[in-house]
Amino acid sequence: MGAALAAEEHFAEAAEVLQEALAEDRQNHGPDGADTARSLAQLANAELRAHRFAEALPLIQQAAAIDQERLGATHPFIADDLFDLGLVYDGLKRTAEARRAFATALAVLERGAGRETPRAAYVELEIARIDRQDGKEAEADAASRDAKRILYKAEDEERRRERRI
Repeated sequence: MGAALAAEEHFAEAAEVLQEALAEDRQNHGPDGADTARSLAQLANAELRAHRFAEALPLIQQAAAIDQERLGATHPFIADDLFDLGLVYDGLKRTAEARRAFATALAVLERGAGRETPRAAYVELEIARIDRQDGKEAEADAASRDAKRILYKAEDEERRRERRI
């Protein structure tokens, strides 16, 4: 519910719902529970959508710490946390840290089942955007081409699936 409210830009209501979910998860699953990490990540994402980067930072850092402790090194949630961390750092104008977070997210995906997925493509698009800002056109073009290749491949696979139905 909180994520849907944030997507509709009802940020105050989203934060309220997500704070309640976080409190329940902490009570029922503990401060380091997997459900607590998901609620922290959702709340961080809502703050991120509202451009409240300073408020999002400790939330996504907590979620990432819990996930890194509880999940395998190549779990997609870790990559998601790092992606959101990169977006937060970028919003805070901490570009070098944003690029490192995105690069680490991509490495997590490439080591696991996330290689060649749209998730990886979106990370590469963010890396390309930062590279372009830094004047690294060749690197930006390479990352962008790879991201587009992955997304076109996923789109083709979806069309084939739809045809079978």
